Amino acid sequence: LKNSFRITFYFGDKAEPAIMESSISEKLKEEFKNGKRYNKIRGITLIVNDNKVIEYVKSLIIIKLSIK
Repeated sequence: LKNSFRITFYFGDKAEPAIMESSISEKLKEEFKNGKRYNKIRGITLIVNDNKVIEYVKSLIIIKLSIK
């Protein structure tokens, strides 16, 4: 899409509760929950094209930084 970019976050299984409780859209939560596993990780891909998606990116960054 014009004036947008794609970003993918990869999370391990222990991030699932934080993702399910986050403010990201239900569609993204389902994408993660049902996503293809690569060993113990799954991805969430977002197309960044508006401020709402930027808020989702911020939420996922916070989750990524908090899961060790």
